[in-house]
Parts: sequence; C-alpha cells; structure tokens
Amino acid sequence: MTTWSLQKELVELKLSYGTKKTMRVVIHPEHLSRLIYDACALAHRMYELMLIQRPGDLLAYLVVAIEECTERIDQMVNRSHQEKLPASESTESKPKLLPFLEFNRFFSWWGDDTEPEDEAWLLFVGSGRFENLLKAWFKQIQDAQSRLSCGDELQRNCFYRVKYGNHPLDMLERQRAVTISRSGKPEPYQKSAFLDKIVELVQQDDVKSVTTYYGNYSILRVLCNKQRQRTNQTGLSAHQAFAINMVEPLSASVSCDAWDAEICYYSEGLGRGDLFIAHPALANSDDVSRDLDFLFKHARFVLCSKSLGPIEGYTAEEGDGWWCYRLIDLSKAIAKDEFADRLNRAMSII
Repeated sequence: MTTWSLQKELVELKLSYGTKKTMRVVIHPEHLSRLIYDACALAHRMYELMLIQRPGDLLAYLVVAIEECTERIDQMVNRSHQEKLPASESTESKPKLLPFLEFNRFFSWWGDDTEPEDEAWLLFVGSGRFENLLKAWFKQIQDAQSRLSCGDELQRNCFYRVKYGNHPLDMLERQRAVTISRSGKPEPYQKSAFLDKIVELVQQDDVKSVTTYYGNYSILRVLCNKQRQRTNQTGLSAHQAFAINMVEPLSASVSCDAWDAEICYYSEGLGRGDLFIAHPALANSDDVSRDLDFLFKHARFVLCSKSLGPIEGYTAEEGDGWWCYRLIDLSKAIAKDEFADRLNRAMSII
C-alpha cells in the first residue's frame, strides 16, 4: 500500500509566555491513504473519494497522535479515551490518538485569558503551513480521482457520473451515500488462471448473461465490469445488456448501488446464463448427472475450478485449475432466448 501513502506531519509548538514547554503532535493522513488505495486499487469507496471537493473535506479523515502536551490537554485526551472504552479497560496502555476534529475542539480563544497551548495550536491551524499541508494532501486526492478516469469500467463510470452530476447516489443524504459506498467486502484482485478464463469467456459475443453460485469479490468485479461495458455499448439497462444471476448472499461482498451495477439474487431457483460458473462443491455431487437442466439451464459454457466429470451434451477442456464445458448443440442454449426477450421488452418501451 506504500504507493498510495500520504506523508504524516510532525508538529512541534513552543508555548508562549516565557515557558520552555512544548506541545508535540503528529498529524496522520492514513485514512486518506486507505481511501485512495480502496478506490484506485480495489474499486471500492470510489464515490466517497469523488465526494472530496475541498481541502477542508480532508479534516474528517485526519488523526492526531499526541506525543507531548500540557497536563490540561492530557486530561481531556484521557477523558475522551475513557468515554469510548468499557469501564474495565484502562487508557494507560492505549496510544494517545484522536480524530483531528475532536482534538481541535479542545482549543478556544479566550482573549487575554487564552491558555498558551490554545494560542499555539490555534495559530498553527490558521497558519500558511497548515493551509499548504492540506493543499498538498488535497492535490494527491485530486490525482487519485483523476486516476479513476483511466481505470476499469466501474472506476471510469463512477468518475464521469459524479463529474456530470448523474450518479445514482447523488440524490441521497451525504452520510447515507458514504455508508453505501463503504458497504461490501473488498479484496485485492486475485490473479489466477481460473479468473483469466472467466475474463476470456465473458469477452465472447455469445455470452450475454452469467449465472454463478461462486462469486467472490474478484469474480464479481470482472462480471460487473463487463456488464458496465455492455451497458455503455448497447444503451440498454444493466440487466438487459448483461444479466448477472447469483444465489442470495448471506453477506454481500459488493454494493450494486455503489458500482451502479445490477445483480439478480435468488433465494429459490436461479436465473439462466450463457456462462454458468459452478461451485466446486458440485464436483462431489450426484446432482450433475441427475438434474442437468436444473443446475446449468443448458448454459453455453460451464466453468468450474474442479472437474465435474463427463457431462452429457458437453465437450470438456481442462486448464490450470479450471475445467470448461461447452454445449455441443447450441440450439438448446436457453439463455439466448431470454436475452432476446429482454431486448424485445427494452425496444417495446422505447
């Protein structure tokens, strides 16, 4: 994650009124670094990244580590920590970290009665040094936003829809939109021959829909990228352009709203797809030979990370960690008729 890291800032302030005391803190922008990484590397929290439009928007992401301060500030820091901890825990062994905005509220101007630490801190946050620091971090945020414009289909779609003011989340209250943007369970792209085979298959013109029992974050990112590409190419809705069917998740690994995607989840049965990504558990199941139509719906392609054995009506190809079955008689491919139905319905609406 070092590629995305923003530099922390050490702040050492000498207190006035002839005292030799100092206040030393470190301002950490790690939450901003994480946001950039999530958006640019994982296609996660992209909308949240795009919402940052002013240097002042960064303040909510900063954290202050207190290394040296006056007794009064130390007491307030400890009190703040204690309020957030269970009664049985002590703050003594906890690092003195606070959100920037919370730490900043400890300081106030009181005219001639202003405490030395208040004056020192407030002069710093109003200084050109702090302004330049925020602007430098903000420039890196802007660079990350621009990076989305040349990313994958999902990243480019988010960038331009926010830019032109027509993203689906634009109509929501800000915090609700951020919460949706953060939902899901992102993970780094898991490079594998199995995933490469999925990429290869969805590139084919005769694969216009996918059904899967097996959809981790990387697989769904590939499928939703293809859906967005087909949507842009055809002008159809996401589901009409490239249907993605999946069993109802116990906990969704992606946010369709954040990705501007459409996945049809099924609690009973499963929609048909030209490509069926089979769960490896089927390799040890008698259902493969017993109920082919129920499982595969006569998909053009069946892909699994384990061998399903011989399947009637399909030829088999084996690769590095994948087995791909191709339907011999394409006239039996049911999903193609469903795509025609989706297309006809879309045209009738027009």
